[in-house]
Amino acid sequence: MWIISMTPVRDSSGESETVGWMLWGQQLTRTFPSLYQDLLMAQSQLLTDPNAMSGVHEAFGVDDNPHSIFRSNQELVHYASIRDMTGSEVAILKTWEPRLYYQKGEHVFYYLIISMLVVTSFISMVVFWLFRDKVGKRFISFEQNIQDLLGGMPQHSDNKQDEFERITQLVESLALSSNQAQDQLKATLQKFEALYHGQSVGMILLSDRVIADVNPATLELLGYQREELIGKTLDAICGTSNAECAVDQFFVMLANGQNKFDTFMQRSDLSEIACSVEATLLQDSDTSSVMLAVQDISEQKQQAELIQTLTQYDPISGLLNRPTLIESVRGLFRNQSDGHEFSIMYFNATRLKEIDEVYGHELYDACVRHIADSLKRYFSREEVGRISESEFVVCCTGPIGRVERMGNHILAAYRAKISLADMELDLGLKGALLPSSIDFENFENIAHCGYYTVMNRNPSVANQLTVVTPEQFERTQEAQILNRDIVAALKNREIIAHYQPIVKAASGQLVGFEALARWKHPQFGMVSPAVFVPLAEQRKLIVELGEQILDQACEFLQTFQQAQAHNKQMVSIHVNISSPHFYHSSLVDTLRKVIEQYQLAAGQLVLELTESILMGVEEETLQRMDAIKALGVQLALDDFGTGYSSFSSLCNFPLDIVKLDKSYIDGLDTNEKAKSLIRNIISMSQELGLTTVAEGVENASQLRKLNVWNVDEIQGYYFYKPMDAALALETFQRG
Repeated sequence: MWIISMTPVRDSSGESETVGWMLWGQQLTRTFPSLYQDLLMAQSQLLTDPNAMSGVHEAFGVDDNPHSIFRSNQELVHYASIRDMTGSEVAILKTWEPRLYYQKGEHVFYYLIISMLVVTSFISMVVFWLFRDKVGKRFISFEQNIQDLLGGMPQHSDNKQDEFERITQLVESLALSSNQAQDQLKATLQKFEALYHGQSVGMILLSDRVIADVNPATLELLGYQREELIGKTLDAICGTSNAECAVDQFFVMLANGQNKFDTFMQRSDLSEIACSVEATLLQDSDTSSVMLAVQDISEQKQQAELIQTLTQYDPISGLLNRPTLIESVRGLFRNQSDGHEFSIMYFNATRLKEIDEVYGHELYDACVRHIADSLKRYFSREEVGRISESEFVVCCTGPIGRVERMGNHILAAYRAKISLADMELDLGLKGALLPSSIDFENFENIAHCGYYTVMNRNPSVANQLTVVTPEQFERTQEAQILNRDIVAALKNREIIAHYQPIVKAASGQLVGFEALARWKHPQFGMVSPAVFVPLAEQRKLIVELGEQILDQACEFLQTFQQAQAHNKQMVSIHVNISSPHFYHSSLVDTLRKVIEQYQLAAGQLVLELTESILMGVEEETLQRMDAIKALGVQLALDDFGTGYSSFSSLCNFPLDIVKLDKSYIDGLDTNEKAKSLIRNIISMSQELGLTTVAEGVENASQLRKLNVWNVDEIQGYYFYKPMDAALALETFQRG
């Protein structure tokens, strides 16, 4: 342990802040702990001798427990290891304290045990003597007297007077007990009278199956006068909606041991009230009577119905909620094995979310109720439910032709805008019919199939009900599995880049590659980018996908250039970029990182932009493009002419390359307009200093025409198909 001091040294002129440093050091280890022995309190000791410390370690294992306490009957000893800054042990602190309270407590404990033994023995002897002399003898005498009394035998005991007194006391006790029983009976009758005439529970006495008496609570509950009920049968107050309280049925239930049930009773105004009835059978020697305790449970019924509504129904639409509807569908699945056919009608109001965001929750709720009312009106006998914010399901059991017609009626009603709150609204209602002939397996498959069907239907039949086929269901199942697996595929880097070469049109010389994302699914094989790219966009994974392909492409280009070290020509790599990725805050930093990591030269990396990127705010787009081009990255406009992009886009944005879409190239041999358009695009692009790349060239005729029009570069199956990195390296390694 050292203490270090530092002091700056300055020169005499004072022109420099410091010219050096003076350091002092003082070692403290040797002064500790011997100089601090006097600071320790009483009954503490610092062990610094190595032999003493070693003995403590061997005896008590301080190394295993650096703060150990060891007890004996006389004292408590605590050993604490003291270590320096490097963790080396420099001393052991021993602290001890006499166990005075423990020793005194041990003595007191022994005294208590001895005292308790003495007192307990004395009390046991006294109790034994009293029991034997008083209780035991008198109990034997009383038992003998009772036997003599029961057997009519005379008494020959010397203590005859005391025994008669005992018998007299016994008789008096019996008489007293009889009086007490009478008092208790009177008290019980008074309580029963109070209960019978109370205002909380109605009481009805049936004698020989007719009403013999009723209490005021019953009259108040049912609204009758007493004379209106006396002598009538129970049928007079039974509700028409049930048969539980009818006389014959009632006594059958009593005979079967059922004495509690819920029923409806009829009031004097012919209205019905829900009641809980408890029956007690009163057996008499001559007649059979029944006492009924009646309570009003109408409020509990209403609460139970409210609870059922809250647990089984959607609060906004009033339709069945998702859990209840799932149980209904499971019931249909179970009954299907008995030959019961059914179908599920799925509806999705695709504009509801937009209405909620624009107009608020109140109008959104009104739209939901409007759809729910329409469904209940058309399908009054079917189970109709709401399973999400915009999804509705109807469980249908009729012929599928009738169900399809009714579904089309619903869609026709919402084909035009509806009027709500003085507003014309388009709810975008779409529907699909899923017959039970398809093996759905579970409700989630039904919901997903319905959603996929209505969201991917042909726009020309958007307002018609789509009957789902087994083939469509299989496609939705595949989409569901891909939607589930794409996250793991990105995490495990299973989506890889394939590379299609780009060559000079005139010579066929390689000038670059386009990186194309490919996913080989373990179950479905190669999955088209047209399938998994939209899935990545829906799952907000498109930026992560773009960054992985960008990194793989740049790594491939570096490997390719190293393998072609003998060839001084630089090739480029084209990477497609999505609109969310283009505007993502990390794109510029990501590009800078991969350019530095893989040592790419200026112009080697090309980002291919879609026309949707150019549809954003022009000023923001230009700023982002300028930042990218400042890194030496070229920009290409992909699929030019297929959408809304115009020739002005080539002038307004700092583009380097124009890629002609394959759809125009396919028409070069048959479509004169396509020829004229391609020829003029190439000519204009060259005048603007842009490189033109023709995509999808597949035959020599197309190549000849493009060469005549002086297209710069070619990409297509006529030269090369997309290939993985290993095949690309092998192909061009052979030259």
